[in-house]
Amino acid sequence: MDGGNMIYFGPWNAQAQQLLSTVLPTSHLLAAAGNAEQPKDASAVKKKRSIGASSSGLSLSATNIKDNLGKKKDKASTSMPLGRAILVYAWHGGVILGLLSLLWFLSAQTSRQISDYWIRQWTGDTRGWYKNGDYPFLSSAGSAYVLVYGILTAAFIILMLLRGSTFQAMALGSGQAMHTKMVHKVLYAPLGFFLQNPVGEMLVAFSKDQDILDENLVDTIHYLGIYGLIMLSTVITVSVTIPMFSVFAGVLILVTLIMLSFYLPAATALKKQKVETAGALVGLVAETLEGLPIITAFNQNNYFVATAASKIDEHHRALFNGESLNLWLAFYCDLYGAVLVFAVCIFAVVMRVELGPAAVGLAFSNTIQMLVFYTWSVRYLADAISLMSSTEKIAWMATKTPQEGKALYAADQGNKDSGNMITASKDITNFSAKDVESGGKMVLAVDAKGDGGAPAGWPKRGTIQFDNVWMKYLPSAPYALKGVSFR
Repeated sequence: MDGGNMIYFGPWNAQAQQLLSTVLPTSHLLAAAGNAEQPKDASAVKKKRSIGASSSGLSLSATNIKDNLGKKKDKASTSMPLGRAILVYAWHGGVILGLLSLLWFLSAQTSRQISDYWIRQWTGDTRGWYKNGDYPFLSSAGSAYVLVYGILTAAFIILMLLRGSTFQAMALGSGQAMHTKMVHKVLYAPLGFFLQNPVGEMLVAFSKDQDILDENLVDTIHYLGIYGLIMLSTVITVSVTIPMFSVFAGVLILVTLIMLSFYLPAATALKKQKVETAGALVGLVAETLEGLPIITAFNQNNYFVATAASKIDEHHRALFNGESLNLWLAFYCDLYGAVLVFAVCIFAVVMRVELGPAAVGLAFSNTIQMLVFYTWSVRYLADAISLMSSTEKIAWMATKTPQEGKALYAADQGNKDSGNMITASKDITNFSAKDVESGGKMVLAVDAKGDGGAPAGWPKRGTIQFDNVWMKYLPSAPYALKGVSFR
């Protein structure tokens, strides 16, 4: 025993079960090395344990939280669906800031496209300022073209600054708001929440996931918005210049959707594996460091080192497969982009007379951009979906973490064993003999809907007295206090 904790190293057999069941509650039983030393020929014992209970009535599971029928509950999901997580992320960032950010994104890209269009007007002298000498301002046609282009460039720079500042304010504000709510929710969570959810996953949420939410995800979404709009405007510009290119653009969109249909399921599975293995690894390291003196005392250092190495290998397998999948996506994106550039080159050569040098130059410049921005747009989209796993976890903890009191007793609503309970919210002194069980215990239930405050005028005396008190956290849970008496 060390600080109320017991760790057992040794074979898991009937004698060990009998010994530990006399000193530990079922829900706190810990067999640290029992499974590793289980005899191989104990198939009958394993089969018996797999159906829920051992010979001493102990369940060999990570936690022994069961429902009213004695069956182990399935582990509930501790992450939010992707679509809902995106809505929660955007809502915490602020609706007004989000709309302003979207407006600046569209305005900045529009000014950029107008600048490109003006260069086409300038190089082809479409307005005839050079040819006719009829320019509306300044002393020469060149100066007039330069002035208009300078105004468009200055507008683009201002809109770009507004775009970046509003988006950063929204994204960082969302991360800060979700972190604050997550801390508050976890601090007021019931004890059962920590028994059912691995500590490693919570540590990862407060460290790695929060860092991703504040930095990596912000940059990824920012660049996705920039490159995605550039890609969209490029496709529109080239399609207007070369109408036949719209057919290739439609094929490109179709191929991209097919490619993502293969990529996203695999990326989702690997994302889940990375989260689970990271949580298990962090939890093992944290618990090992906490119990290091006991581990050293029992000479089990090699066992925990080997276990940590195994979990590191599992996590690295998920990381390596994820990076390989991203390289596969990048290769095909580059391939499709090269095909598009080749198609534009063919059209430009065949239709050079109809298009003219200015239109061909504009199509070429935009297509070269497409070769770069198509690849990065798809990759940033895939990265954003992958990084949103951190948002899914944090959003769940910030909005769905159960709270002490109301959420604690909500799990036992409809419990048949609680039908004879009387509610104790402010005054528990008035009760009758029918409220007392046959064993002499008065059954009380805390009113989860009350304000949680003490009765008016309490305490009337500076004395606290417990007389044979039996207390449990839930009507279906075992007793936490058994016959406690003190004054």
